[in-house]
Amino acid sequence: MRPVGRYGICMYLMSVVWRLWPGDFLRARGAAVRALRGGALVCAACCRPALYSLSLPVIASLCMKKRVQAGGLILLFLVFGINTAAVADKLPLAEEFTARLGWLPADAHQWLGGPENLFVYRGRVSEEDNVVYYYPDHVYLFWFRNRVWQVRADEDWTGSVDGVRMGMSREDVEKLWGPPINNFDAQPTWTLPDRGYPVRIRLYFNEDNRLHDLYVFRSDW
Repeated sequence: MRPVGRYGICMYLMSVVWRLWPGDFLRARGAAVRALRGGALVCAACCRPALYSLSLPVIASLCMKKRVQAGGLILLFLVFGINTAAVADKLPLAEEFTARLGWLPADAHQWLGGPENLFVYRGRVSEEDNVVYYYPDHVYLFWFRNRVWQVRADEDWTGSVDGVRMGMSREDVEKLWGPPINNFDAQPTWTLPDRGYPVRIRLYFNEDNRLHDLYVFRSDW
């Protein structure tokens, strides 16, 4: 019985490419490994490069330069799909919070109602001052130029972000999400799926190594 799911289907199609175009398969695999050896991870066991930085146009260009025919092109597209899916599966999504980024005040009032409290958060300089909406479920919306740019949940929030809840240890979080991008920082940060602008989530742990605060924010502001 063949494996099911997106990964299994891709692996099956890759085996079809191997049977139909064995020469192109080997040339494509070798071209991808050589192109990515300098900066990307390559799985030596099955030669599936983790395409963190290559885009489909680059892959197509690579195929043209190496004179890889249809079989090789399909193979590289499959490799790209498998690896980007695998990377995406490891990332937290935080969709409940990221969906609120970019909201206008009317959106907040439509979906959440009026805030329980409204206050100003002072930054280091006046340009960093934020208006903040606080809601009874312990969620905060930070506003800049009439748009939500950051969402916070404090220690009394009872929800979860992709399996992570307040009070969890950092070790338990990393078991679910994998390592953060700043592994040695006391406030670990993970990259979230792009929304036309970069988005990250930052977690804060107390002296007992328990999660007590989290922020989802646009990282280009």
